[in-house]
Amino acid sequence: MKLKNKIKHLIWKKKFCKTQFYSEICYYLTQFDGKKYDKNFSKNTYLVIDTETTGLNTNDNIISFGGIRIHNLEIDISDSLEAFIKNDTAGNEESIAIHGIRKTELEKGIDKYTFFKKLLFFIQGDILVGHHISFDKEILNREFKNFFSIELLNPILDTFDLALYYDGYTSEDALHFDENKKRLYTLDSLIERFKISSSGRHTSIGDALITAELFLKLLSQLKNKPNFDIRILFK
Repeated sequence: MKLKNKIKHLIWKKKFCKTQFYSEICYYLTQFDGKKYDKNFSKNTYLVIDTETTGLNTNDNIISFGGIRIHNLEIDISDSLEAFIKNDTAGNEESIAIHGIRKTELEKGIDKYTFFKKLLFFIQGDILVGHHISFDKEILNREFKNFFSIELLNPILDTFDLALYYDGYTSEDALHFDENKKRLYTLDSLIERFKISSSGRHTSIGDALITAELFLKLLSQLKNKPNFDIRILFK
């Protein structure tokens, strides 16, 4: 855990682990007590996540979530979470064309506060994985701060960065890519490159599963790389 997160962990535990009212928050925080992450990627547990939102900005509302855990470098479908979150709208026509979620589906969804309480128990202290996961992290952190006055403490690992690393680039190098080269590292381009099925694309649980498969494909290519320490890619 990064130093700033260690400090937050200590402060929040003192604040929230004293009363029964904050039991969900305390449960989440205690997952990081003595938590260490191994440089040998096969020894860690990962949670691959994806969110769908009402738009493409981090101030838009979350309307669905998908998460699938990876144990011992194997996808565990039985340890997954999929949810539609109640919201007044599914977004504009452009957003709906991407995620395909309709307002009628959201009317039957779980209310946002109940969902995020559930998420506190589900996330645990695992490494969070996603494609361009910084977007998902900001969406989730906004709601965690709103409801519980905390943020995610989990290490974040982006399959975009992992794909760059596999090809010998860094995220800083990617800042100077032209548009054609940037397109090589979209999720669609990478799943085509690594021959992964696109079934379920643009649903939260479908994208989480696709990203999990991409993640494992990249790790399988990197397992023989000398001195590879996955922690260097943590955000």
